[in-house]
Amino acid sequence: MPHNRMQIKERRDDILVLLTKGMKGYEIAKELGVDASTVSRDIHYLIARSHNYLNSLAKETLPFMYQTSIEGIKNVLKECWNIYSIDSNNNNNDRDITWFHKIAALKLAKECNEALFKLTAEGPSVMHVKLLEERLARIEARETIGNLAKKLDRLDPKLSSSNRIGLKYWKDKPIIPLEEWIKFRDRPYPLDYFLDDFDQSLTYMTDEYELGKGQERKSDVEKWNSDFIELMEHTRNPNYGKLKCFHCLLSPARDDPIFIGINGLVAKGLVNGKQGPPQYPCEIVNRFQCPYEGTNIKRDDNPGVVNSNFDVEDLFKLEKMAFAVEISLAKARKEDSGIRVKNEEELLHALTDKGTLAKILEQGTEAPEVSENIRTYLAENRDAILDYFMKIKDKINLEELRFY
Repeated sequence: MPHNRMQIKERRDDILVLLTKGMKGYEIAKELGVDASTVSRDIHYLIARSHNYLNSLAKETLPFMYQTSIEGIKNVLKECWNIYSIDSNNNNNDRDITWFHKIAALKLAKECNEALFKLTAEGPSVMHVKLLEERLARIEARETIGNLAKKLDRLDPKLSSSNRIGLKYWKDKPIIPLEEWIKFRDRPYPLDYFLDDFDQSLTYMTDEYELGKGQERKSDVEKWNSDFIELMEHTRNPNYGKLKCFHCLLSPARDDPIFIGINGLVAKGLVNGKQGPPQYPCEIVNRFQCPYEGTNIKRDDNPGVVNSNFDVEDLFKLEKMAFAVEISLAKARKEDSGIRVKNEEELLHALTDKGTLAKILEQGTEAPEVSENIRTYLAENRDAILDYFMKIKDKINLEELRFY
């Protein structure tokens, strides 16, 4: 676990550097050899971390900075008076202090006193304003929830008509509309409530929520996230169901034009009973309403087991395979690659010639810019990948390939 966390931290640091260079999310995904969804989540994390840092700076660092500034000015003031007190006419004066130095010290002492007066006068006022702002935020949050609860109770004491899921509580916490929860997400009480809908960028609380809260607060955040996901699973939330489909082979989110459209090629190795291959891309995009869950999806590329049962979870395994191949091909497009793919014709050859594809996969396994997870996957599944593509090679058409 510590190793994984270190890898995540290093990846996020790399993403931050690439963002400062003006690179877009999909460009960063290709550069780092990771999934575009991973980059998206990391960017949201970095935004939340910056916001929390600013809140922490205002709430917790400011008093310390006031104190250290005052102590620093006092030390400078003390040294000014030490310089002024030295006898300029004393031959034992080993610091060569002249009246010019003493006048400069007096001037600096005057400026120090003015700075001390300003900090002493304004410091308590600023901090008092901060305290008032925090108290006001708590009052507004409580008032918002209180008014909301009263409105809901007037509508229906048992169920809330404003609530999308028809539940009033989950794990002993009130459920409120997503729009209301967002208003005080960065205030003191978001973990006291659950919300009635899912938003990928807003409804995940980060481990560093409210910096400085310590391990106990971190465990609270992890518990809240876990309980909230249970709620979304229980209510079969369609937005959460859409997120669960992201890593499915048939997901339209994986049909990004920056890639070669390889998911559609891999899907050619599937057949849905007697109805031909499953629809690609899928139009449902909701894991809770998956049209292939429990149906007679078969895989026709396994010799000797032509009609072997095909589990819907294999769609997610095949997407991982497709992505690993895609990353290897992206590496092959770079000028410093030993095995290069420069156009659609060479791409077709790479996908249908076992020897060439094997070299490209091997190249991806050894490329340092490809993530460790992808390199490990390629090394462990090389033969299975080659077998799969050799069995669908007659279904790959040049006209269907996209090369960007």
